[in-house]
Amino acid sequence: MIKETLDEVVLVPEKEIERAVRLLALENKLVTEGAGAISLAAALAMPKRERGKSVCVLSGGSIDAEKLAHILEEQ
Repeated sequence: MIKETLDEVVLVPEKEIERAVRLLALENKLVTEGAGAISLAAALAMPKRERGKSVCVLSGGSIDAEKLAHILEEQ
């Protein structure tokens, strides 16, 4: 079933996942763990014209407070 609906697999570096976690926290007031923000990281890695209209499922807020603080401190 996945082969019928999957268009592409996107590999996302850890830094891009952290960037997505930071963006969600600071711009959208949403706290997600890395796995929960990976769909946004993948979408942001693609040019808008290539990804078209997309939906990102954001889930999981079980991120360690120290890890989140470290991600938010990075710029």
